[in-house]
This record gives sequence, structure tokens and C-alpha cells, in this order.
Amino acid sequence: MTKRIVILTLTLLLCILPLFSCGAPTAQSLYESASKTMEEAKGGEVKMTITTSQTVAGQSQTMEVIANTKFTEDAMAMEMTMDMGEILGEQTISYTYVDECFYIVMGDEKMKVTCTKEQMEELMSEMSGTISTEASDLPTLTEEDLKEIELVKADDGSYSFDVELTKEQIASMLEGMGESVEADYDDISATFYFTNKKVLSKVDIEMSLTISGITSAITISAEYVNFGTTPTVAAPADADDYTAYTYDELFGN
Repeated sequence: MTKRIVILTLTLLLCILPLFSCGAPTAQSLYESASKTMEEAKGGEVKMTITTSQTVAGQSQTMEVIANTKFTEDAMAMEMTMDMGEILGEQTISYTYVDECFYIVMGDEKMKVTCTKEQMEELMSEMSGTISTEASDLPTLTEEDLKEIELVKADDGSYSFDVELTKEQIASMLEGMGESVEADYDDISATFYFTNKKVLSKVDIEMSLTISGITSAITISAEYVNFGTTPTVAAPADADDYTAYTYDELFGN
């Protein structure tokens, strides 16, 4: 009787194990889930940090840009801090676009201008991606890219995986970078991080960029806040204090 129970138990265990194995996450399943969630959310909230380091004439230079962005299909808000080093110092700029009104804060100056969504998209394009929400896109990866990638599980239940990338796979993140000059991108890699609930939390990208013989080490870190939810973007509380301009006055040729 005991032997039969043992055999029955082992048989049931062998039947159940594949069910658990099939449900185990992979780099591909987590990436596909994150991509789908981002697309369906129609927006997001991202903290992006871009650090550039280079050595020119024996002098090391580092520049850091931190951009906190909220965006939906029709609105966006960004606060960007640029640390340009000892010479240029630190600058802070904020943009908000909501209800066809563009609010800009540069230093002590506050401006607002009425513009259509089409005009706003044109502005973002002309500004070489400086405020483009496309920077929040994930690198483009296929099943073939991820099939051999190892998914690492940490002690706290979170996950991560590393992957080598090409320039084409991060095209949206590079929008506006080096387009007007000849630039070479090398040694591009990324690390994806997921919470213990399998939710994307951060993507770190490292690369080497060479322009006119000068090579810079660039890191891009995108931290996703409340991933999968569409944030609320509202006009500044002191919008009435902004100086109003026409579109042509600010951006006309």
C-alpha cells in the first residue's frame, strides 16, 4: 500500500512539474509583456538620465542630463536638468503641453503659446528629439535576439537580463543624436530590470559614440514609474502668470 502511494505521488509530481516549468518567466516573455503594456497604456512616466563622459586634450569632461517626463497621446510634461560641467554650470528647463497650449520655463522666464498637436510634433522634430517622448520607447528586440539570453533572478525575487544591441535596435532613443554629423556607435549593450511582480522597472543602456575623432562613453538609464498606467498631465498651477506669445513670435522664421 505504501509503495503504491509513493508511486502515485511521484506520478502526480511528474505531471505537475511541467505546469510550473511552462509558467516560468523568460527574457522574451518579460520583454514582450513590457512592450505590450507600454503600448496599451498610451503613455507613461519615465525618469531618464543621460551621462556623457569624454577626454579632450587630456581633460576629462562629464555632462549629465536628467529628464522627468509624463506623457499621454495628446499631452506631455517634462522637467529637465542639465549639468554641463564647471564651465557652463547647471540649467533647468521645463515643458508642458496640454489642451493645445505649450508652457515653457527657462530660468526666470515663463512663456506660453497656443499650438496644435501637429505644430507641437513639428517642434519636437526640429529640436532634434530634445523633448521627444519617443525616448521612452524600449529597444526593439525579436524572439531571435532573446532566445539565448539568460534571465537572472535575484534573492528578492526581481529579474534582470543583459543583451547586446545594434544602433537600429535603439533608433528611437537615438533620435536627434548625431544626425547632422557623421557619428559611429559601438559597444551598445543594455540591462533590463523587472520587479518581483515581473513589471519593468528600469533599462540601462551603455554605448560608445565617436564624432570627429572624439569618443564619448554614454549611459542612458530609463526608470519607469507606475509602469502600465497613463499619467495625468495638467497645466501649471500658475499658468496665468506666464507671458503669452503667438506661435510665430516664438517659433516663426
